[in-house]
This record gives sequence, structure tokens and C-alpha cells, in this order.
Amino acid sequence: MPRPHPHPHRPRRRLRRPWTATGLAALLVLSALVVPAVHGNGPGPGSRAENVGLQSWAGSRWHRRHRPTPTPPPAPGTATSAPGPATSAPGTGTSAPGTATSVPDPSAPASSPPGTAGAGGTPGTSALPTTGGGVLGTGVNPYVPVDAARIPAGSIGSDQRLLRAGGQRGASDNGEFRTVCTYSHMAFDDPIVKPGQPGASHLHAFFGNTAADAWSTAASIRDSGRSTCRGGILNRSAYWVPELVDVGDRTPLTPSHIDGYYKNGFGGVPAEQIHPLPQGLRMIAGDAMATAPQSRQVGQWGCDDGTSRPYRFWDHVPDYCAGGAVVSFEVDFPQCWDGRNLDSADHRSHMAYTLDGARGCPATHPVAIPAISIVVHWPLPAGVTAKDLRLSSDMYPTSSPGGYSWHADWFGGWDDATMQSWVKNCNNAGKNCFSDLIADGKSLYGER
Repeated sequence: MPRPHPHPHRPRRRLRRPWTATGLAALLVLSALVVPAVHGNGPGPGSRAENVGLQSWAGSRWHRRHRPTPTPPPAPGTATSAPGPATSAPGTGTSAPGTATSVPDPSAPASSPPGTAGAGGTPGTSALPTTGGGVLGTGVNPYVPVDAARIPAGSIGSDQRLLRAGGQRGASDNGEFRTVCTYSHMAFDDPIVKPGQPGASHLHAFFGNTAADAWSTAASIRDSGRSTCRGGILNRSAYWVPELVDVGDRTPLTPSHIDGYYKNGFGGVPAEQIHPLPQGLRMIAGDAMATAPQSRQVGQWGCDDGTSRPYRFWDHVPDYCAGGAVVSFEVDFPQCWDGRNLDSADHRSHMAYTLDGARGCPATHPVAIPAISIVVHWPLPAGVTAKDLRLSSDMYPTSSPGGYSWHADWFGGWDDATMQSWVKNCNNAGKNCFSDLIADGKSLYGER
């Protein structure tokens, strides 16, 4: 006979049943599916699956609460014009050939995680893990220690279209347009090589687009961020290079600016065959993994110490460069595009340099664009010597001089009408547009 309930007006609590073998098996299967999604033990970096789970959910939730709705990106990896030759008459340079359909945009992650302002309060730069005396990325170089608490603030740039009247073009044997972009921010990010992986790169110094970070896409570079370049948001292109570090006290030095050159080059490309840069194009020059001198035909170091010593033509940080001088390196990007791909798996194969002997572009890369070069300048503080200086990407012992691993990245973000104007009036016309003339009587300007 069952024992009477001590409180007849309350329902009797139902006893829990012990786990059955079937229930335990189901629990194990469920945990096997959930745990990798939460802890990121699924497919490796670069796949969409890495953004699934807790991090992606939290990132999307943070974005909805704290950031404006991003502009939807264009179809992955597509340029804006149809395949084939340029549709404009020779010399006008009003359209770029080719449609990039074969390589998806590798810099378009599924969602962005919560982030903090980067050095200098720059919006859009990624949150970085904190270690020891400062913020360090997971890609930090053991040969070049960096105290990221010493990362210098940069310019906030402009959110205006900076175009004014003035200036006349000059004669030239090589159509040329120039511009200047001041230092914006630093981050352990690389939007081309390590997209969607904040903190995974060696330290880079960024110029131009102030919002460039690991989460940048072709659409975000083109449509968002301020700019530190002359012309303001008429040039939202992002330029970045490995940072120069004083290894004596782990201090990243403050670069002043870059000089940007868009020329016809000396590779035998006729002026009328120079095409505007396709929107979304990105490229790399130099070798971040180099441990010995690279070709000075692609890049070189220089030092301006106010003397008559040779300014350039060094394959490493010049030995005599010291406090009070300005050290710099120049990098020349490839000029020939395959006409289809805005990027490639190795971030290089879609571009090529002109053939030796000034014979123009190779048949595999028939579309000539302006030859882009940048020169980066670092004023050296008192007390610094060449032996103290190394690039953040110098992955080799300090018994060799610093600077072998020079390289640079370019991610296009020009206002289309502005770019077509300087290509037509400077490159195709074979004129010297000095600094920032996009046509007679029209000039870009900025803070430097």
C-alpha cells in the first residue's frame, strides 16, 4: 500500500529516471557537434566555418548594436566592365578591360567580430590580444619584439572630397601622377594575406583608408573609412608596409607619410594603352619572407642625412643612417594585369612585371595599368642607429642587417571618376601632373 503524501494539497514530485544507454549516446553526439563550433576546432582559417559559433554570434550581435549597417559587398571577385579590350578610343583611358569572375573575394569574411579602435583611435581596426607590456598579435615576430603599448597615434584623415582649382600640367617623357598619404594607424593585420584573421600578421603601418583592417573587403575599402591621402575620400585606397622597429626598446617608429606614384613606367608600354585600375584590385610587391637581399629593380632602401652620400640603392637599412636622418624604402608594384582576376590564391599570379628590354606586358597579363610605386619615410629620433632598426617582418637573426624583408600591399579604393580623370589627362596624355593634378585647373589637396 503506497505511503500517503505528507501534504495532500501539493502534487507529488516526480522522481528522475536514470540515464539510459540511448540517452547517453545522444548526449555524446550532441556534444561532439556543439563543442567544435563553439571553440573553433572546425575547418582552418580562411573558411566560412571558422566564423560559425560563439565568436560569429557575438560579433554580429555587437555590430548590430554598435556599428551602422555595412554596405552590401558586390558579387565576389568581379570587376565592373566586360571582358575584352577597352571600349574607349585610344588615349582616353575611360574604362578598364576584363571581368574578374574566377577568384572570389578572399577578403570578405562572413561577419566581423567586436573590435576596438586601433592605435590613435582609428575606427575599424581590430581588437588585439594583450600580452605583457602591450598589445601583441599572434603573428608577432620573435626576432623583432614589439611593445605595442608604444604604437604611435596617426592622423584621423578626412571625410571630405578635397578637390580645388589650380595648376597646369607639364611636359613629360613618361606620363605621371603623384600623391601623398600621411600615416594613419598600425595593426597586426593584413587584409590581403590574412583576411578575417585579426592579430595574425606581423605589425603593419597603414596609410590612406583609416578603416583598413583584417575585415576589410573591396566594398568596405571603396565605400567606408576616412582617408589620409590628398583628395580625402576621393582616394580611399589602402597602402600598408611592415613597420620599422627600434629593437633596442621595442618601439615602433612613427612614419611621416608615403609618396605615391602612378606612372606609365619604363617597361615599353605605350601611353595610350594604360588603362584605369579596376575597382577591387589588390596586389603585393616584395617578399615578406626574404632573409637575404632582394632585387633592387623592385625595391630599395635610402637615407637622407643631409649629406652628399647616395640617397638610395641599398638592399637593407643603410649602415650610416642614424638619429636626425630620414630612412625610407621604395617599392615598385607590377604593372601588368591578367584582365580577369582582382586577386589570386598567392596574391601575385594575377599580376606581372613588364618584360625585360622594355617589351611591354607579357601575353599572359596583357592589360597595362599605371605603374604604382610608393616611398615610405621614417624620421629617426635622436640616439637611434642603423643597427637598432629592423622591419617587423625580418624573420632572421640580428647578425644580418635589418630590412631584407621589405614589401608593400595596395588595395584600390579610388573614386572612379577621379581616377579616370588622372589616367586620361596624365598617363594617356603623357603629361607630368606633378603632385595631385588630375587635369588642367583641377588638383587634389590634403593635410600634407
